[in-house]
Amino acid sequence: MSNSINTQEEDKSISNAVLEKIKDGGATPKPRWRFVVRGIIWAAISVFVFVLLLFVVSLASFDITENNILQARDFGWDGLGPLFGSLPWILFAIIGVLIIAVEALVRRYSLAYRRPLLYSLGAVVIVAIVGTIGLSQLHFHESMERFSNEQNLPVTFMYHGDMGRPLVNLHTGIIQSFNPDGFLMKNHFNEILSVIVSEQTRFPRGRDLEENDPVLVIGPRQDMIIYAQGVRCLK
Repeated sequence: MSNSINTQEEDKSISNAVLEKIKDGGATPKPRWRFVVRGIIWAAISVFVFVLLLFVVSLASFDITENNILQARDFGWDGLGPLFGSLPWILFAIIGVLIIAVEALVRRYSLAYRRPLLYSLGAVVIVAIVGTIGLSQLHFHESMERFSNEQNLPVTFMYHGDMGRPLVNLHTGIIQSFNPDGFLMKNHFNEILSVIVSEQTRFPRGRDLEENDPVLVIGPRQDMIIYAQGVRCLK
């Protein structure tokens, strides 16, 4: 009880000291417009960073889908290396930084500041996921890919299939023709690659392949030759 009384007395003395300083002209209250402008600036920064987060998350999702990276799991243990090696880890790192930045900006507001850190962080992640699903339903990146290619924009590299990074033993393309050693495949760079099939090559969806079938091939590449460890039809 005595501690509560002492605290109240300290708060009163501090308030009185501040009021006295204001009366004496030692403290000048800042004009309201400064707080309004500062609030608008921080709100604009928060919106920009969050929109950037949505863009990068949706771009990572688009990249994984476009390159059929998750399909590598059909090859079992043989597909784990290509799967994890081909994920857009740089985008994941950027996403992590942006989530931390958005969380720090959100917690400037009293509504979020009073909540546990885990709650506000979870809310940011959930909203980002929902926004990403919305962008995918609108086919945002597909439209951006077409537009950037038509206009030859600087962002075109983001939509070059592998985003300029090497995919690890993971190749997609369209079967052009068959030969005794396997088949010829055209990839998204319009390269014609020779896929060598052996008795050890796995076909998780069967060997019933035809010309013009889209396929996913795992295996090392040397020049224009891929030594297939696995082949999966993407139809």
